Amino acid sequence: MERRIERLSDRARTAAEIAGCIGERFSRDAVREVSAWDEAVLADALDELLDRRIIREAGARGILEYVFAHHIMHDAIVRAVPAKDAAIRRRRVARVLERLYPERVSELSALLAGHYEAAGDVENAMRCYLEAVRRSISIGALSEARTLCDRGLALGAPARARADLLLEKVTIESRCGDRESWNAALGALESVDAELGDLALHRSTLLHRIELAALMGDRAIHETAARALRACIPGDDPQWNAALHQSEAKLAFALGHLADAYASAETALACSRAAGDDGGATQALCWLAKVEAHRGHLSAAETLFDEAAQVAARAQDPLLEQLALNSGWIVAYQRRDITRCHALATRYLELAIKLGDRAGEAHAHDRLAIALTATGSQYAQAREHFATAGRIYDETGNLTGKAGLLLNQALLESRLGFFDRAIAATEKAVEFFASVHDERGRVGGLTNLIFLRACTGQIASAREAGELALGPARQLGYGLLEASALENLGNVEAAAGNYSRAIELAEASFDVRSNSESQVWSSKTLADVAIWHAALGNLPAARDAVQRMLEDDDAIMRGAEWPAYCYWAAAQIFHLGGESREASRALDRARRLMQKSAAELEPEDRDRFLSIPWHADLAQAAAAD
Repeated sequence: MERRIERLSDRARTAAEIAGCIGERFSRDAVREVSAWDEAVLADALDELLDRRIIREAGARGILEYVFAHHIMHDAIVRAVPAKDAAIRRRRVARVLERLYPERVSELSALLAGHYEAAGDVENAMRCYLEAVRRSISIGALSEARTLCDRGLALGAPARARADLLLEKVTIESRCGDRESWNAALGALESVDAELGDLALHRSTLLHRIELAALMGDRAIHETAARALRACIPGDDPQWNAALHQSEAKLAFALGHLADAYASAETALACSRAAGDDGGATQALCWLAKVEAHRGHLSAAETLFDEAAQVAARAQDPLLEQLALNSGWIVAYQRRDITRCHALATRYLELAIKLGDRAGEAHAHDRLAIALTATGSQYAQAREHFATAGRIYDETGNLTGKAGLLLNQALLESRLGFFDRAIAATEKAVEFFASVHDERGRVGGLTNLIFLRACTGQIASAREAGELALGPARQLGYGLLEASALENLGNVEAAAGNYSRAIELAEASFDVRSNSESQVWSSKTLADVAIWHAALGNLPAARDAVQRMLEDDDAIMRGAEWPAYCYWAAAQIFHLGGESREASRALDRARRLMQKSAAELEPEDRDRFLSIPWHADLAQAAAAD
């Protein structure tokens, strides 16, 4: 190849050297502008390079229409140019490319940064590295963004330029999810922040520290950073005040203070609208929707979600769309609209992968697994999604995410009858939530433990979990958790033989469900109430509970973990009342539902599922007709 280069004319060799400085791909226009040759001279030089197979046409569409025939050829030509001449030429190449293709500067920014760096032009190199990093982040190429960011930071630029790159570095590491790298990048940013004393930079740095502290469950740092942010924001700046109140809403929600979270989010929404900031408005609306959903005000939450989705669509920002999808999923799940849950989680996963958002990717897999579990059949696929989410949470050290995952896995295991597995996973989740001071998650885990321990005859420890869950759920305004705790405590009292108290607790849960518009969850509890009334000899009340349950067949199929149990309870009540035809019909429906679910399971899961006490009773009754 070197011999082929030596045989070139001076003009052709100079053209090759200029092209080599541009890169393995280059354009005719760029070579002409750098060389300042007229078209005829340039054409002769390029024709010679084509004839000698030094270069070839690239073939694909684009502004760089030529490519070197082999990368070794390109390397040989570049090595032949003296370093001093190469530096001068590469600076000119960068300027020419920016002048020739102003609309493509973002696309070419990494190439331009390399040219300016080679020319020793640190200021322009940092400018182009920053643009290249932002472009890579926007398309989810986080590994590339990290490399470009590190190259820029290695140039030893002034603190102001380093600060801009470090802000992007923190964003990269937060998306990748590695807590140590994230914290290291944030520490470097804080050092530059202290050096510069720039108020806007200081605010941005504090917001990043709040985000990491919230995810780590470090309430002390979260509160300290929030106070510092509050102290440096002028009262007449609506955009920064919106950011402040967003951070306070996040802290209040994490602490379980829903009223404070709602008030802060309302103020953030007003400030964002005053600033004309669609992004801030979307975030505030999502927080409001999230609070209302956990309070149990589902209609209000759905209205807020719809508005957030509209604002996010107007902003055309995938990060905002992610926020809106997250809020919408919570509402859809509480309404037991599993089809919508699956669609929202699928879209969330697409966006997370596109953005390179590892935490979002894990969250989406977790949500897909929950939706698949709720179908009552697709447990194998659900376990695969849980496993993927778990790997990402473990790799990134996301303890809060892992705790939520364990709770959701426990729900799957309990539906199949693996109550011991479910208890172990839930107890571990409660421990994790407590360690990161996530009161909402802790109360949710304790609420689930009430039922699981009742199923395994652990009456005393089930009551203990109930005492720890019900009070905080009421005090903090978690309407949906309060309803679940009441239902589950009813199961505990029934297991202890206290049917009257069990019925009182269940009826209290119906009131809470009615206020929260989440009655779709009540089918199994109505079936329980029917059985408990019958145990007390009150057949008319038992019949009334069955009637209330059967009025909404769709709720049974969507909202009950074990739909067959609901029809099995109905069959027993009908049988006791002498309604043979209705009893036979309900028994047959229960049997078919149980068999259909069992047929879709793996052998181990099927055996355990069929051995759940009410399924075993149902099977025996059906076999004996």
